[in-house]
Amino acid sequence: MFADHYKMTENNYIIGTCKGFCPLKEIKLRKSTNLIHYYEKNGKLIKEFTRSAADRKMEQPENLRTFEALKNTLEYLINKIFVDREKPLNFRYDFIFDRCRAVRQEIVMQNFTSEKTVELLEPIVMFLSYSLYRLNSVPISLFDSKICQQHLHECLLKCLSCYEEIDEMNVGKYKMENRIIVEAIHLMLNINDFGTFQRAIKLNKAIKSTFVLGTAIKISINFHRRHFHKLLHDIQELPHLVGAIASLNLSQIRKEILRIFSIAYSNQVLKVPLEFIQRLLMYDEQLSLLKHLSDLNIHENSDEKETEIGINFNRKKFDNSKSIPNTQQHFVDNKLDDFHLPDLILMKTCVM
Repeated sequence: MFADHYKMTENNYIIGTCKGFCPLKEIKLRKSTNLIHYYEKNGKLIKEFTRSAADRKMEQPENLRTFEALKNTLEYLINKIFVDREKPLNFRYDFIFDRCRAVRQEIVMQNFTSEKTVELLEPIVMFLSYSLYRLNSVPISLFDSKICQQHLHECLLKCLSCYEEIDEMNVGKYKMENRIIVEAIHLMLNINDFGTFQRAIKLNKAIKSTFVLGTAIKISINFHRRHFHKLLHDIQELPHLVGAIASLNLSQIRKEILRIFSIAYSNQVLKVPLEFIQRLLMYDEQLSLLKHLSDLNIHENSDEKETEIGINFNRKKFDNSKSIPNTQQHFVDNKLDDFHLPDLILMKTCVM
């Protein structure tokens, strides 16, 4: 009886019929209550995310967007809102993040095929990856990196399961170069997780032997073997957003190397050249390095001449309870500058 009134899939999932950015019902409601976001004052409302309630009735088809409408929504968000320079990135992120959650919600509600799911989720993965890198050092009151990372992780896992289902069931297709980037981002985001590494090395040889994923796997191997000097060299070889996500691990790697130095070079007379430390730990600016050395109680910026000669390490002074923040890296920024960001995030350009 219900299926007679609504167009549904074989598994009893409703198929959306709304061809716009936002269903008419929501447009009327939000206009009547003046719930219009800054980026919607031009008249283009975009469906916002709403939590599902236990007593909520099944959504009607006209309140769910078609696959093409969802694609168009993502393209509008990235091509028009993301590139806006009148507002800071964290402000743009909040709006796009919410609207992307609404897109993800409809993917589940309509039970899209794996092929359609990855086509919608891949740009969201790229957007969240970029945001996590650019906003990681922003105060938590403006950007919550843990929430962003959690949602990125969820999108990555869904993409990976869809790739596997397409391969196993031979239903649909995906762009191999996109999968390689997603796989590499997943590996670099979860570099501490040995299970993620084990999954990567079990992938098809054609996938894991590519330069990007092969480099990411090599970095993961060296991380677990604690060959940090090799790892730091290879991170600089990763492309754009893969390198951006990998660089977020630099803070813990730098701290661990400095801890090792505090033990190996603990000597009141011995001084380790500051330039050597800066080059080894990939610091773009010496001031950032000195600040982090001070944070870990390794060195106090008291005598500039003494500092120029080198740093005294002392195992008793090293403060393991402190952490050092992530900083944006020139090698990542330079690679991102080579791309038109909207095309990179929407994966409309060669992402390899």
